[in-house]
Amino acid sequence: MSVFRFQQFSVQQGQSGMKVCTDATLFGAMAPVVGGEKVLDIGTGTGLLALMAAQLGAGSVTAVELNREAYEEACSNFRNSPWNVHLQAVHADIRKYAATCNESFDLIISNPPFFQRHSKSSDDLRKLARHTDELAYPELLACAAKLLSDDGRLYLLLPVMVVAQIREEAGKSGLFLSRRINLKGYARNRGPRWRRCCSAAPN
Repeated sequence: MSVFRFQQFSVQQGQSGMKVCTDATLFGAMAPVVGGEKVLDIGTGTGLLALMAAQLGAGSVTAVELNREAYEEACSNFRNSPWNVHLQAVHADIRKYAATCNESFDLIISNPPFFQRHSKSSDDLRKLARHTDELAYPELLACAAKLLSDDGRLYLLLPVMVVAQIREEAGKSGLFLSRRINLKGYARNRGPRWRRCCSAAPN
């Protein structure tokens, strides 16, 4: 499906390595956006999470994406949404962006690559989106810690097997776990799947 339609917006997803899925949609719907926040979406892909943050009332959303094709697709999705004035896509490596950015954000959201040392897809875009080769968890956390405001929050969608690792690594970047939501799939949906939505804040 090259276009995924929601009630208030549509997502073109022909160029992105990761398509719209239930996990990401639930994650975006539960994002702790109160209203008016400056939000950063790391690894935006199609722009889905950024769009959902804008829909929830974020004052502004900056969406950083490394892959050129996905970035261009996110730009198109933003332009065609009801919240285009609140959304900005940036084509950059988040590590370079964090090193030069002078802004801070109230909320950082990310559905980061989550496979480590797993067998890989033959699709290059899918490999980039799903595996931590290009952005390891410690690097992601360090970037988030630099970009968060003093009372900001980091909101991540993670597989259950890395939560303990993330919690330990987050502490090294001055972040602590403040909230966790467990999501469980059903066996009939191509095997049981676990995800944990973790919210972290500065110490």
